[in-house]
Amino acid sequence: QPKKLLARLSIPLAMAAVFRKSKVDWSLYSKRVEGAYDSYIAYSLLRGEGKVVYVPERLTEYRDHLGGASAEFHLDTTEGLAYVHGLILEDPAFASIAKEIRRTYLSLEKHLAKLSFLRFDIPSTVKHCARLVRHGIVSTGRRDEKRKRRLK
Repeated sequence: QPKKLLARLSIPLAMAAVFRKSKVDWSLYSKRVEGAYDSYIAYSLLRGEGKVVYVPERLTEYRDHLGGASAEFHLDTTEGLAYVHGLILEDPAFASIAKEIRRTYLSLEKHLAKLSFLRFDIPSTVKHCARLVRHGIVSTGRRDEKRKRRLK
């Protein structure tokens, strides 16, 4: 189930995948992808319903440097992941994993809203909250008010 792996952010594309560049749909790629290019490429390749083969043997070696990522890199990557997850949420081909994607998207946008708020970047905070509302993940409260009025 490659789509479920995508939902779990478990496809280490950049360091452990071989794919045909021509199979990637670059039409939705933008600067907003930032550091999440591997998630975008995985999403694009899975949209095409191409063949996916898993090889269980370890084929790469890499080191994880403690404290190696800067705060800006973290922010850019998180922004990119939120953008890619937003694309996936709107794509009917991924309806089977919408619940998992919605959960991850909620977490990413909440984190981005918190980071923006802590930096006193109110426009970005509002932008991230609006995205949560747009995807139906959180409510503005208006529906709840209407429902309460109908019940009375």
